[in-house]
Amino acid sequence: MPQAGDAARGVHCRGYITGSGWASYQKDGTVCGITLPEGLKESDKLPEPIYTPSTKAEIGDHDENISYEQSVEYLEKRFPGKGCGVRRQAARQHHCPL
Repeated sequence: MPQAGDAARGVHCRGYITGSGWASYQKDGTVCGITLPEGLKESDKLPEPIYTPSTKAEIGDHDENISYEQSVEYLEKRFPGKGCGVRRQAARQHHCPL
């Protein structure tokens, strides 16, 4: 698993269970450490949007979902004392409640 600081990160808010989020959900019922309701089917609308940070992979590789904690750690390294605030601002810009 990549460590905070290994690569640039992406900020996403998901409203539907698709792509890598769907793959993660199938494994353990979570996406980026967020437990989702049982019984979701691919492309189902989520009860509410969720914040799903990820790595930004090299060309040809796939981005990898990371946890909330890893995203805050990454942001704290780049914006000391402001990691949570930067994350909240990014999520709000994507209309994602936290």
